[in-house]
Amino acid sequence: VAAVHTSRTYRGCALGLTISLAAASDQVEFRLDYDWKDFGDPAKGVPVLKVAFPVCMTDGKATFEIPCGTIERPANGDEVPALRWCDLSGPEGGVALLNRSKYGHAVSPDEIRLTILRASYDPDVLPEVGRQTVDFALVVHRGLGAAELTRRAQSYNHPPVSYTHLTLP
Repeated sequence: VAAVHTSRTYRGCALGLTISLAAASDQVEFRLDYDWKDFGDPAKGVPVLKVAFPVCMTDGKATFEIPCGTIERPANGDEVPALRWCDLSGPEGGVALLNRSKYGHAVSPDEIRLTILRASYDPDVLPEVGRQTVDFALVVHRGLGAAELTRRAQSYNHPPVSYTHLTLP
């Protein structure tokens, strides 16, 4: 596995991003560690943190995992809910974004975005505040269907765990 790490400060909040790629893998994995300290209020609004991936797609269709299935929606950039993955696919292939814990996605013909946090102020004055870790992955493919993307997302969300010693009663 090859990895690179970068750190930044945004709105007074520490952000650390690790990007990794395993040998012979088509999946680039991202781990974002952050210590969020920015608050929303009626005057300045609601701070939002998103990740965006530029893509170049011709005649792409956006597909999203929803409870008990998938749905195709317009790739118009509107934020919509989805579960573990969203995909933008066209005649030349596709790009899928897998995630473990976030549900706000936006897909346009030239970008896929995932909302990491919204620091709203009402009714909870301290949402999203503190240290958190978010994992997501990008899969570039040549025609993975919804069933295979769901399988990949399931594997990503529940990776195998190995035990070196197990004692049974």
